[in-house]
Amino acid sequence: RWNITAGDVDWSNTDRTTLTTTLNTYMRSFNFTSGAALETGTSSGTNNTSRVMYDTTKAWTVDAFIGRIIQITGGVGAGQRKLIVANDATRLYVNEPFSTVPTATSTYSIFASTSQAVITNGTQAPFKYDGTTSTNITTPNSVLFSDLEIHDKRLWGFSGNDIYFSDEACGDQFTRDSTIPWSNGDGNILRAQKLNEQLVVYKRRSFLIVSGQNGTYGIKQRSSNIGLLAINSLATGSEMQFFLSDRGVEV
Repeated sequence: RWNITAGDVDWSNTDRTTLTTTLNTYMRSFNFTSGAALETGTSSGTNNTSRVMYDTTKAWTVDAFIGRIIQITGGVGAGQRKLIVANDATRLYVNEPFSTVPTATSTYSIFASTSQAVITNGTQAPFKYDGTTSTNITTPNSVLFSDLEIHDKRLWGFSGNDIYFSDEACGDQFTRDSTIPWSNGDGNILRAQKLNEQLVVYKRRSFLIVSGQNGTYGIKQRSSNIGLLAINSLATGSEMQFFLSDRGVEV
């Protein structure tokens, strides 16, 4: 981590973390929970829905928690994290549905959401790093991501033949239905990059387009004989994507 002193060009190395390997390491910046809990409590259970959680013991200021993350810390639905988009005195509204609706047994905490580095290299668990502490990200079935990308306000990860995406603006949360398989007999996914409003995903001799938004996505394979020759031979610019295939540089 490097800090820049205001009005000066003097950079200072203030902290660092160590990887087991630096081969093909990829980094992005995305939003994750941060710091100590701002609020804790137990859900009242009554009238909870997939997008609304009640705590009738509270008297919150309206919309005080917009942009924060609620985490269900115990009881029914434990482990889920969601972005808060509104609140009133006793209710929290989340942007994407709970896969398991909290009940009166569910405890919760509310955290700040900050932009942090997220790092992966395909051989160890992907982790977030705030400049002081590194924390592993919980991925579906503990998969190891070989690449990362940001698209449609989500963190995307790639492992083998599978494409994964997080909840909107919440890199801590990958739900069970957030996996897109791509098995076409062409080995594993090598790289992916965003191009305008689509995501282009490459294998050795094929590539596809991921389109859609708001958690609903479809894929369309665009080639079965042209793909990525080398994982670091991919760049995006001027609303075009450039990559090296067996034929040469493709646009």
